[in-house]
Amino acid sequence: MEIVHLPPALVGYLNELAFFQAPTEEAVAAFEQGVADLRAWHYFESSYWVSEAQKQELANLEFLLGSLDGPLDKVLPACFEAVQIMESVSAEREKASYSADPLVNDLVLAGACWVSGQALERAVCERLPRLHVWGDRLQAVFEGMREVLPAEAQRDLEVGFRHLALAAEELGSLETVKAGMARLVETSELLLVLVEWRRKARERQMEHFRRWSALPLVGAGLEEGLGDREVVRALLVELSHWWGQQRELLPLPADFLVEWIPQVDQDLAELVDCEASVEELAEWLDGLAGSFAEAQALMLPVGHLRGGAAGHYYEVIQGLLRNTLPVPAVPGLFTASEPPEAWQGVVDRMLEYTKGGPRELLYEAREELLRLVPAPDVSEHDGWTCPFCQQRVAAGRTTCGHCGGGASVSLEVQSWNA
Repeated sequence: MEIVHLPPALVGYLNELAFFQAPTEEAVAAFEQGVADLRAWHYFESSYWVSEAQKQELANLEFLLGSLDGPLDKVLPACFEAVQIMESVSAEREKASYSADPLVNDLVLAGACWVSGQALERAVCERLPRLHVWGDRLQAVFEGMREVLPAEAQRDLEVGFRHLALAAEELGSLETVKAGMARLVETSELLLVLVEWRRKARERQMEHFRRWSALPLVGAGLEEGLGDREVVRALLVELSHWWGQQRELLPLPADFLVEWIPQVDQDLAELVDCEASVEELAEWLDGLAGSFAEAQALMLPVGHLRGGAAGHYYEVIQGLLRNTLPVPAVPGLFTASEPPEAWQGVVDRMLEYTKGGPRELLYEAREELLRLVPAPDVSEHDGWTCPFCQQRVAAGRTTCGHCGGGASVSLEVQSWNA
């Protein structure tokens, strides 16, 4: 069963509605803003439709968004249905393959629908500002890398940016939108080469600067830019942002996580505003990198969970931790995937959390689940045992032919340097 995740702004309100019947003013305000965001999404996305069925879906969504009030048993399913429609609309549009870049792909698809009478004029006009932002960001990347690019590549990219401006002009009129679409697709392919250049440059940077490689995203940049206070501050803010999003989602032992989270919280808060000397700052970063290296060594594997009940339960735990699954929906998710008797401890901790228990219960539930369903050893010469159906799988295969369970298929692995 696929799990639908809700915007956190809705989840806080739904949880309070379940526990207290009368949510706080703060939760109500967050919920109202969350609904306003959904309505803004609907307004923007309903300007074109790829099929009559999608047009009807968008009309249904508009009705749902106008009825998100009342008791929990009405609002909860309506929220899930609304987000399901949004995901369905997005998934159908992503099937188009005009460009590798999602923003460009969406704009060209909107243009194609406009030409065929399946869009309002604003479908393209309202997307053009995003194209300009996209172009400006690539231009900034280009300027930052210009010195390391071959002369021929520089000339090609300069031509590409000029053609991007021409495409934007052509997309503004129904008479020239087809020419603009073709020009944009061709130009975007050229400009996206910059992304690959930047990726390779970052790989080279990471290979050269290894002192703080354990720090997600920014270790190499911090080492290279250590003497520039503004660069260091910006990178530490980036690391803090990553940490704020991922800290509870990292599959680490519960006892370690309980102590580690407040420690890193404090270290990052002090580092961002640190006015210490370069030498003192480097010592701080050494300590922080050592802490992250210790955590890396303790990370529990989760990539093998795809394809079975364990993956379902893992995703429920992660959804509760990131506040994208409301507590009152959890019992229904259990019944959709009944666990083995051996997992009762996992279920008990999750249910205790849904009754108002501390978040540490979810850390413990996740750790126990991963202990009960360990990653199979696919290096065994005579094959490996599927953790879901207990059938033997031939050596060299990474997916069970009996139940579809995977030994190495990624589920929601939090990449250290994504």
